[in-house]
Amino acid sequence: LIGATLPQWPAWVAGTALGIYFAPSPTLTGELGLGVVFPAFFLVLLLDEMRQSRENRAVAGASAGLSALIALALPAGLVVPLVASVMLLILIAGKARSA
Repeated sequence: LIGATLPQWPAWVAGTALGIYFAPSPTLTGELGLGVVFPAFFLVLLLDEMRQSRENRAVAGASAGLSALIALALPAGLVVPLVASVMLLILIAGKARSA
């Protein structure tokens, strides 16, 4: 693994330096509509996961419902981590109970 790590670090640093030097305007993501790419990627992962089991569909549905309710009361930055934590605890408790 060291053979892969040694060239990776300078490439990472060089890529970061180039990104700082050649940074596009902050409005570029809005102009190109790239703000949708990140959530859409995770939506595709969620849909694939939901096809695999009934338990996954139940957790996803409960997460969506809980997110919608919590979004009415909390700022957007708190909703996702809170709901993800609650659903993870519920999923772990369900697996522990079934084991």
